[in-house]
Amino acid sequence: MLRLVVTICALARAVHAGVDPTPLRVGIWAESPRKEDSAALRAWAQRTVDDLDRRMQSSGLNVRAYLASFRMVPRGALPLSGGDAHHHPDLRDTSLDLVWGVPFQDDLASARPAALRTWLSNLGCLDERGFLVGWDMFQLPHHPANHLDAADFPIEGGVVRRPSWSLLPDSSLAPACRLAIAGMQTGRGPIYSDSKRFAEQVARALSRPLFLEALDASARPANGALFELWRGRPNPIRAYGTTFKGGPDSLFADSTGRIRFRDAKSVLCGDLPWTHGKNGSCGTAFWRLRHAHRTTSGWLDAGSIQEVAEHQDTLVLQLQLPGGSTRSWKDATSRWPLPWVAAESDSAGTLTIGLSVPSHIDYVLRILDETGRERARTRPMSFGPGVYEKRLEGILTRPGWDVRLDAASSRLQTRITAP
Repeated sequence: MLRLVVTICALARAVHAGVDPTPLRVGIWAESPRKEDSAALRAWAQRTVDDLDRRMQSSGLNVRAYLASFRMVPRGALPLSGGDAHHHPDLRDTSLDLVWGVPFQDDLASARPAALRTWLSNLGCLDERGFLVGWDMFQLPHHPANHLDAADFPIEGGVVRRPSWSLLPDSSLAPACRLAIAGMQTGRGPIYSDSKRFAEQVARALSRPLFLEALDASARPANGALFELWRGRPNPIRAYGTTFKGGPDSLFADSTGRIRFRDAKSVLCGDLPWTHGKNGSCGTAFWRLRHAHRTTSGWLDAGSIQEVAEHQDTLVLQLQLPGGSTRSWKDATSRWPLPWVAAESDSAGTLTIGLSVPSHIDYVLRILDETGRERARTRPMSFGPGVYEKRLEGILTRPGWDVRLDAASSRLQTRITAP
């Protein structure tokens, strides 16, 4: 069984084989008058579409987005036909694949991410806002097993909110998002998302068998590791809401460190039917892995499961037990299986890095000062899936500088803090 691997090889081969890219025609309508003139609005529209195209290219997709239409309309004119001013500015124009409207009162800085989120969601990518789960004054019920690190449950306005992944990452798009875009059909008019399409996409992604592989700090199978799983239950009084009741379900890894689940849905929901909508959600779970006095824990939801690449129609999710103890290592562990880096530097000049790596990758580490000047660089370092703690001595660093990890098609960057 292969380890957790995020790949875009099939997509990249199509690009390198000389196949003509699929054109993605974008149309934008903007109301006037505004404080920006028509030239500034057109430049904003072009930069927004270029941002979408950059995300496609950095993900290895053989798709090119371009601004096919930009139109100025009178103030208050949107929508011109059907829909709403943002998502459906003019349904009569069927020559476009993606559309967006800018009413006169909209701020352009916030309009760009809103347009990008909508377009990617329309193309079949999961929007994390649909998985934002909240609990009023969240507290696990009294149970001997419910002694968890409070740092895993940050309170925001009296509510714990998850997940932490984003539809708009700084680097490439998630594997499930890439596959959805690669399989899209263009030339049929504007592409819109709907609840049926969303439900079908999630159900398809979560219907494959899933293996959990427990590894020790040296990446060896953790025979007999205890895997505890707090499965969320739909909260009928909160749309997409989840509650937790009782203690965890306890499962043990076999001699190969594996635990088999019928499918990804059963990991999240157990024997309950998949539920995610106005009547609540079972799309979020909290887990803890324990073995030989080592413990690691984290969150799992339908979105992060779709980060796991498919191999022979089976998902393999690896969880590695800790080998470190610093705050940076704990931060990286809490983000697994998402790519993540945290860094801290002490007064002696020792730089400690915590790194979460979901798939095999080579990184070049760079140290940048507050002006963006490169102060140090390493040779390429190879990492397999897991959570790592790296200490670098002899490199003068200061809190406030940046650590950057560059790979062939992605980048991680973080600010150095004091321990």
